Amino acid sequence: MNTLTSSLEYNRLQMLSFVEHLEIQYPQASPYEIANELRRYTRKSYTSSLFRWAILSDVEYIDNRLDTTISLCAHNTDLAHFIASLSDQIQLPGLGSWFNFTTAWTAKHSSWSGDLAQAVLDFRSRKFPTIYKALEADASELDLVANVAAFRVGYMVNKRTDPGIPGFRKPRYGLKISEAILAYDRGVYSGQVREFIIEGLNGKIEKNKIVNPGEVEAKIRKSIVEFLAFMQLYQLGVKIKNLSKVKENYRTLSHMTHHDITPEQEASEDDVRIATLYFFNYLVQQGKLDPVQMYFMHDLWNSGI
Repeated sequence: MNTLTSSLEYNRLQMLSFVEHLEIQYPQASPYEIANELRRYTRKSYTSSLFRWAILSDVEYIDNRLDTTISLCAHNTDLAHFIASLSDQIQLPGLGSWFNFTTAWTAKHSSWSGDLAQAVLDFRSRKFPTIYKALEADASELDLVANVAAFRVGYMVNKRTDPGIPGFRKPRYGLKISEAILAYDRGVYSGQVREFIIEGLNGKIEKNKIVNPGEVEAKIRKSIVEFLAFMQLYQLGVKIKNLSKVKENYRTLSHMTHHDITPEQEASEDDVRIATLYFFNYLVQQGKLDPVQMYFMHDLWNSGI
């Protein structure tokens, strides 16, 4: 074991110890509450007004002790990014779980599609000369590994949670966050990626092939455009009280399901499609799946944007 690997393993053990300490300190807290408590120890940006808007959860920043890189599932992982994404993956406790549109809609937008959409926004604002440079900066491999980990850990916790019946039966939590992290860490990363494709993107995998790649691509692309709609609402100062405003804005922004697309609209969407393809290819490669040739790939890779 080299020095770097040893350091990443040490960071992982320190993180697990801290999570377990919080779970012992707050034995009545739900996994949702523990995850949001952890977010207070990541980065100020993960407690900013924009992030609070994205996940509809307000916590105050304390310090950055969880802002480090760790080893999870034998992959270098941005711990702060993982915690921030995880805090939005885990379902609301008790009564909130019965009206759980919050995590149902926002979870992916505070993680993978938020990263991809941020790259699109930064490219459009000319912060980067190409969309590829923007993706390398805003949706790096460290970020994507953290997003996959957050989804899988959150999924395991949610699956073992009984929301209870308000006024009759309290929620029951069958798996702690620390236990879910350990379970994830014991897995093989390619298998975790495949589960992400199936559970998070409604993908269907037979043998080593995604048999519905068009549906998976469309789901990724739609999620990116939804986040762009969310950002437009945020910039306009529109408070999100329900999903109808987001969906209305999404319909305005998304021309991709219409047949009367102008060349200008088509060009403006190339960056979204490239961001989609970037993530799709990452999942295929890391899931050790057979390559998929999408109908628009060749033109996009040669578009020069």
